[in-house]
Amino acid sequence: MKKPSSYIISMLLSVAFVFVTIGLMGTMVAFIHATPEKAIKLAEDKQITPMISKEIETYFKERTNTSGIPAQVYTDAITEAEINQIRDQRIRDGFTFMSSGNTSDGIVELDKLDQSIEEFFSGYADENGIDKDEKYQTALEKAQASAKKVVSEKCDIYKISSLQSHGVLKKAGIVYRNLGYIIAGLFAAAAVLILLLLAACRKEKRSVLYWTGVSALVAGAVGTVPSAVLLATDYFKSFSIKQPSVFTAYTSAMNGLTCAFMAASIAVTAVGIALLIVYGVILSKEKSVSPTDVSNVSDK
Repeated sequence: MKKPSSYIISMLLSVAFVFVTIGLMGTMVAFIHATPEKAIKLAEDKQITPMISKEIETYFKERTNTSGIPAQVYTDAITEAEINQIRDQRIRDGFTFMSSGNTSDGIVELDKLDQSIEEFFSGYADENGIDKDEKYQTALEKAQASAKKVVSEKCDIYKISSLQSHGVLKKAGIVYRNLGYIIAGLFAAAAVLILLLLAACRKEKRSVLYWTGVSALVAGAVGTVPSAVLLATDYFKSFSIKQPSVFTAYTSAMNGLTCAFMAASIAVTAVGIALLIVYGVILSKEKSVSPTDVSNVSDK
């Protein structure tokens, strides 16, 4: 019969194994899915570019009365290919900052847009007899810089610039840069816990299958149930920012990560069930061997 002290130690080690397993599921999901390639692919699959184009058009139309510049001066000079390029670069910049701490200069090259604004300013100046002096040049450059900044911000669907300026990316980068080491450390911790379980259950080594199976089952359930609730209730649709491109990007990303975490949790649950089945089979075989059978075998 198992000693109470051995049982308590095994239970405590099993609880620790639950937390290590949950940590492994989360970090593995982040390591595999939190990449610039995945983020860019998501933006493409969700067709976010037309949303960005619409937002840019709406922005400049709303400011036509105050700026005096028709929205077509901007919108006709910006292509979807350029929007895609800027959008993807903003995403890569965010991941580059998290992985290395480096930042880009943030300069957006939109030559057609610069030319379109310059042509409008030049035509307006000619029609109204305005000298193209230093003041004119300053106003032109300011309008060009402002337009490019607006386009860049609209293409920043994950609000990388805001997250960076508020220090969020800096904190997230500490974890992101060390994901590989964290995963290795968790695997090492899991291995140590299994060895300790083997030591605690040295007289009944089959019990290791039971404790690890229970731990995996609990960890899987802890991950599966909340994930299923979040997805079933469309929880992420309550996201506060309603800008279509940003809303779609964030809700899709969070739903995707939740689905991935739930899939990992279900897989861990299946492993736990398998371990418990193996444990049950071994235990039933051992119980099926009667003392008489054992003595007969030993006599032979």
